[in-house]
Amino acid sequence: MLNPMKLLKKNSDILIYLLVVSYFVMMAFLTVLKHATFHSNACDMALCDQIVSNILHGKGPYITFLNKNYLNEHLSLIFFLLAPFYLIYDSPETLLIIQALFLALGALPIYLLAKHVIKDKLSALIFSFIYLISSQLLEAIFFDFHLESFIPFFLIFAFYSGLKKHYICYFICMILAFLVREDVALYGIAIGLYFLIVEKNRKIGIVTTLAGIIWFGLVIRYIRHGVLETRYTYLGTDFSSILKTIILNPFVPLKHIFINSGLPALKLFFKMGFLPFFNLPTLALSFFPLSTTMLSNYTSQYTLYAEYSIPVLTFLYIGSVYGFAKISNFSWQHREIKLRNLILFMIILINIFCLFRFIYRVDKRWFVKDTHVEIGSIALSKISEGVSVSAQTNFLPHLSRHEKNYLFPNINDAEYIIIDTKGNKWPLGKDEYFRKVREVQKNKTYNTIYSNDGIIVFKRSEN
Repeated sequence: MLNPMKLLKKNSDILIYLLVVSYFVMMAFLTVLKHATFHSNACDMALCDQIVSNILHGKGPYITFLNKNYLNEHLSLIFFLLAPFYLIYDSPETLLIIQALFLALGALPIYLLAKHVIKDKLSALIFSFIYLISSQLLEAIFFDFHLESFIPFFLIFAFYSGLKKHYICYFICMILAFLVREDVALYGIAIGLYFLIVEKNRKIGIVTTLAGIIWFGLVIRYIRHGVLETRYTYLGTDFSSILKTIILNPFVPLKHIFINSGLPALKLFFKMGFLPFFNLPTLALSFFPLSTTMLSNYTSQYTLYAEYSIPVLTFLYIGSVYGFAKISNFSWQHREIKLRNLILFMIILINIFCLFRFIYRVDKRWFVKDTHVEIGSIALSKISEGVSVSAQTNFLPHLSRHEKNYLFPNINDAEYIIIDTKGNKWPLGKDEYFRKVREVQKNKTYNTIYSNDGIIVFKRSEN
């Protein structure tokens, strides 16, 4: 009789590609469908789409509805590499497909790394499977498009390539990772120090560490960093004042971690059986991603919601692989049960439970093209091409090509206004939202040209 475990182990090199392709196809389809049913948002679907489209048309990474250049907040030069893909298909759906592809591909370097470190194909396949069913990963992929989606593939593949001394692959992946966002340079510093101190690889270690220090230093020195000015205000308003507070008054950040951000981080480690703690050198790699998230006073960030969990997850899986390898020789011989198998089984159960919990909480309307969606499409067709428009957050990603677009309730000089009283009302609360809607309805400057099932289109009067 065939042993299922031996069969999986024998075919693991094929199964990993089947997992990656299946995940990519399914996630690409579902996220595009979610966008088509008007459940994507201004931030960050419309934001990222407009940046890429504007770069393609020579306007730079400018966001009209926020009235700012994105480079004032993040140095994400990878947007310039994404722009050519819009020559193939100029749509937000292109970004969603690319995101699904790279998050799926993240399982591949995890498999290769685990196979190299643990020396067991089946365990490597299981780690890749756990990554793909992670509820944090699903939260991220279903919440519009975010550049953090590139981080797992680039950094884990770079790490694996460094171990195998495939230097060309290593530096290509590391350079691409640096282009994702400025804080990836900090992660690069950690990886560089790891190779310098632990792996004794001076070539990779010194170059990566210095590159990370120089890149991050240039960003902090010469680019106005909007995130530092808004998300770490209790520590300071710039990098030097934040660092000064952490060093001279450590109880301030420790209090924030104890009260707010410590538990979400512990939950992530719990989902991986605290495996990273069994190998301290790779656990140290998590220092920078954990610091940037746990010290933030922005709720979504310090609770590791959606895309904010991805940098931490990246190093969590590296650490888990090494931690698992450390304990893989322990066994309870008298019971003929290996400790490693028990740990893997528990981790799988925990992640499957979290997966089903996530699925249960998903809004099923994301994936249904009902009458309301059809009415939304008709409403959008009432808006002329190229005119200025103020749109509710769920409509803005479908109108981001308009040179002048605004996020409702900001109207400014909008010629059209489109709202959906049944849709996402962010950034307003329910009461404030309906107050703003009534204000528009009473405003004689605008006439209602379409209204059905809670979706209303207003047009500026010609008089």
